[in-house]
Amino acid sequence: MRRRKIVTTSLEEFDKTELVEKELVGKISLWMLRIIIKLGGSKEFLDKDNRFNKDSIACFLDVGQYTEMDSDDFKRSEVLAILKKNLIKLEKRKRVTSSKLLTKNIKQISKLMNLNIYEEQILEFKVLQNQYEILDETADLLGNTLNSSQTKKVLSVILNIPIKNINEAFKSTSKLSRSSIVSVECPLFNRQYHI
Repeated sequence: MRRRKIVTTSLEEFDKTELVEKELVGKISLWMLRIIIKLGGSKEFLDKDNRFNKDSIACFLDVGQYTEMDSDDFKRSEVLAILKKNLIKLEKRKRVTSSKLLTKNIKQISKLMNLNIYEEQILEFKVLQNQYEILDETADLLGNTLNSSQTKKVLSVILNIPIKNINEAFKSTSKLSRSSIVSVECPLFNRQYHI
């Protein structure tokens, strides 16, 4: 799979599907919002002087109009309130769609390796993080100094998986860990990750 790069465009021309496949926009938006709102990525995303770390992330999350405004013309809390509202909407959805091809491939891997549903979700997240720069850059808002315990907690929040199940997925005896497809030997968002 070719990694989708972020293309700089004006706000009027911004098209999310240039960055992410159409069926993945909801799922990736949900994960990005959890990183920014629930995990504290907002501090890096929009600093105290109302400067955005990455305009492309703001545009993708439907607050791009603020990137073109003077920082004195809006409040940080206003932007965060919109993001919180969007997160609530996405979390109320019964289901967010995924790539049919990726789902099929993960199911085949899962069948071969006998992965559980949580391990499948972790694998999907890591594949999509490697494929889509917008998701990877959002994850970078959390920094790259996370230890393995912090990494597991972050995954738990992003994927809405109980921490107990995340810990099980990364036990040294788990199929996911033994295969070395994904590991937590280094920070979650460090590109040295195995996959």
